[in-house]
Amino acid sequence: MLLLSLIGIVAIDLSHKPSNLECAKQLSMYSPAMEAVEYIDIDFAASFNKHGVEIPVEEIQGLNRSESDHLRHVPPEIGTNYVGILEVFHQLHCLNMIRMYTWYQVDKFSGIPDGLSMSPLKNRMHIDHCIESLRISLMCAGDVTPLLIREGGPVGSKADFNTHHRCRNFEKLNDWIDNNWSVL
Repeated sequence: MLLLSLIGIVAIDLSHKPSNLECAKQLSMYSPAMEAVEYIDIDFAASFNKHGVEIPVEEIQGLNRSESDHLRHVPPEIGTNYVGILEVFHQLHCLNMIRMYTWYQVDKFSGIPDGLSMSPLKNRMHIDHCIESLRISLMCAGDVTPLLIREGGPVGSKADFNTHHRCRNFEKLNDWIDNNWSVL
């Protein structure tokens, strides 16, 4: 009887397939937006101005931080939690800054674009920070989707960038932040 019970428990345990959300929680740092993570399959073809989110005090260790890191709190009239932004919106801001900077450098903007009104040195430092942030993010995500090679064609063999991916549903994250924001 004990052996049958043990076999039954092992069979149930082996048959449990974790959900995408359970896997995402295992593979990600703590985020209050984790409940909004949903994966969708999309095909890839060849705004940073979002609200802050509250981070509960008891979850701050899950981000490898502590009270001694001088972190910003929400205003006292709101509570005692910390406040932050989701990294994806910072990354989109950085991508937009790099886009504006490159166009500005080749005289495609009339006047100085918003975000590039600092000194040339500070602009360059900001762009360097953005490039480094995106580089680190790409390395962290480490997309291992194979790019197949197409043979022939006018330029010979080349990578096929029309690839299929499983992605987090960005619209759902965007909706989540709009419904769960906090004052920065």
